[in-house]
Amino acid sequence: MKTKITCSIFILSFAFATALQAQVLAGVSTGLEYTALTIVQSMASNPVDNYTVFTDSVDLNGDDIYDLAFSSTLSNVPDFGGAVIMVQCLNAHTEVMYDSLNLTYLNMGDPIVADSSWLTNYSASIAYHYFGFAGETYGGNWFPEAEGYMGFRFTEGANTRYGWFQLFAAANTESVTLEVYGFAIEPIINSLTTLNSSAIQVFPNPVRSGTLFYTCDQQHIQSIRIVSETGSVQKYFSKTSGNALDVQDLATGIYYLQILSDSGQWDTKPILILN
Repeated sequence: MKTKITCSIFILSFAFATALQAQVLAGVSTGLEYTALTIVQSMASNPVDNYTVFTDSVDLNGDDIYDLAFSSTLSNVPDFGGAVIMVQCLNAHTEVMYDSLNLTYLNMGDPIVADSSWLTNYSASIAYHYFGFAGETYGGNWFPEAEGYMGFRFTEGANTRYGWFQLFAAANTESVTLEVYGFAIEPIINSLTTLNSSAIQVFPNPVRSGTLFYTCDQQHIQSIRIVSETGSVQKYFSKTSGNALDVQDLATGIYYLQILSDSGQWDTKPILILN
């Protein structure tokens, strides 16, 4: 078993070194974690005095905190008649690609790179068409209707993960539709700064009892997770979970315990679970 873990660490280290050079491409999920969504915001008519707002929020990293919100508004009231579709970054950790406050439209295969224009702590327009004080106003890179991809990035401590959403949007003065099909994001294993940290001790290892115990030199723990060899997050624990973690629902295999400290440093320890 020890040889297997050592080999896995070597392979993971090699993958880590090469992943830093990889480029995220819109619509291409190879090497990314994909999450399917069923967000549908739609209203087919716009009667007088209507003012309807749809809102759906998305948690990007499984910590039960929302990071992005999609909203669609359809209105037929004095001084505002029509539709507006937007996406909002809900914290400073989340950014979306944009141009002139409009969400950037990406075709499949378009690159999502660090030197793009990024927007955070604000909203970007997806599509809009309405009559207001200034008369008729319309725009957004999905206007009047389109299906495509939006690029985003998410920062945790010193680590940044890139990804994309696939969505369809249509806006006019009489109806509105937004469908968000899902998103893909770089697995967190690609962003780790320490792949086999001496700051973490795990016992027993291999884990046979369904309970994992650990000690960590970090005094201020922000996040605790267990990921698979492919980088998929399998378990998330609050920082108040103590030093005993329940892993009895995980299949036998090699995993990685990850602990994020206040400094933004990810510490990681390989573990073998025998359930």
